[in-house]
Amino acid sequence: KKDKPRVDGTCPLYLDLYQMINGVPKRKRLNLNLSVPIDCFDLKKQRVKPKHKFCKDYNLVIEKMLADVNTIMVNYRLNNDDLTIYNLVEDLTNPTLRISFYTFWSDLMEYQYDKKIIQYETYKQQRATLRKIQEFKDTLLFKDINENYLQELRAWLKSYKKQAPATIEIVFKNIKKYLHAANDKGIKTSVTFDKIQVKKTVSNFTFLLPEEVRTLYKFYNSNSIPEDWKNILQRYLFSCFTGLRISDIKQINEDNFIDDNLVFVSHKSKKLQRIKLNKTAMNLVTLP
Repeated sequence: KKDKPRVDGTCPLYLDLYQMINGVPKRKRLNLNLSVPIDCFDLKKQRVKPKHKFCKDYNLVIEKMLADVNTIMVNYRLNNDDLTIYNLVEDLTNPTLRISFYTFWSDLMEYQYDKKIIQYETYKQQRATLRKIQEFKDTLLFKDINENYLQELRAWLKSYKKQAPATIEIVFKNIKKYLHAANDKGIKTSVTFDKIQVKKTVSNFTFLLPEEVRTLYKFYNSNSIPEDWKNILQRYLFSCFTGLRISDIKQINEDNFIDDNLVFVSHKSKKLQRIKLNKTAMNLVTLP
């Protein structure tokens, strides 16, 4: 920009971008944060002349910027996306938008599971969610996460996948989690994590009446129950009479039983629990 030289006699260098949109020329100018004397810039080659002491460094900056422009243009062309001057400027100034959200999600999820930040059940659920949204859209860049995408995803889950409301909200809860992590790392998106609303759902719990539990207990003690059914029903009834979660049922073994007490560390709270077992619960315990 030689029309307004600075006090030191140098002129700032800019990247000029032009595009015809609906027959109207549009222009964007990006400051390269470099300045050189007028006689040190080759207008024909669009490079800093060798006589400038920082010519190699400055030319590297120029060539890096032009290479970034070319990479963005190629990506848009390969993805059959329309590239506008505004998209180009946005991608140049915020390059993380061209990063795959799926890759970011997968890498962070695997890291958290490997470091035991998340438990296997959480890892399994979030991995299933990732596969589900990949089915909806096989590639998803950060720049693609906008209101339209979220609305279309919600409609697809409801109408095409026939997902229950609670399942849909789990999907959006997981998306919000990884978008939150990305935003915290400085990745700017048009829709930030705090704009994603996760709706509260009311589950319709199905519970057994006392007489139904007694019927199951009678069936458990009968001679007509298949052995594999009996093993499953044993654990279910033990849960009914102790209040244990399935995650705790799965991890206890004979070492957790001390006389008529069950002592274990809760899978969810990580706290030591001690439960005195009643006679019915004790009858369901099988020890060698």
